[in-house]
Amino acid sequence: MIDIKSNSRRFNHKDLERVEKKVGASFPQEYVNFLRKYNGGEVENSIVELPLEEIESFILSSFFGTRVEDINDILSCYATFENRIPKGCVPIGRDVGGNIICLNLNTEKYGAIFLWDHDTELDFDENEMDIQDLYYVA
Repeated sequence: MIDIKSNSRRFNHKDLERVEKKVGASFPQEYVNFLRKYNGGEVENSIVELPLEEIESFILSSFFGTRVEDINDILSCYATFENRIPKGCVPIGRDVGGNIICLNLNTEKYGAIFLWDHDTELDFDENEMDIQDLYYVA
C-alpha cells in the first residue's frame, strides 16, 4: 500500500476548474476524489510494480496538486511536459528518477495511469510520442 503525506494546501474547486480548462478535459471523478483527499503530496512505501512491462517497477516520490503557487502543481508540470508526453495526458506525479506519472484523458483508455520514461524521450520528436509508448500502470 502506498502512504501519502498530504499536501498542506487544501483542495479548491476553482483550482481544479482552472486546471481542467487549461488541459481541455475533465478529470475522472475517482481522480477528483483523490485530489479532494490529498491534493498532491509526498509518497512513502512507494514501490509500484508494473504488469508485464520491461520496467518491472518504479519508486513513486510525489503527486502533484492543483494549487498554482506550488512548485509541483499540475499546471506548471503540464506546461513543462505538454509537448513531451502524448496529447491528452496530464502529469500527476513523479518517480524518484524523474519519470512522470500521467493520467490519460483521451477517449480511448480514459482515466488510465501511465509511466512516462524520460530515457525514451530522445527516441521521439516533439509531439510524436503516443500513449502506447508509455508504460501502463493502472
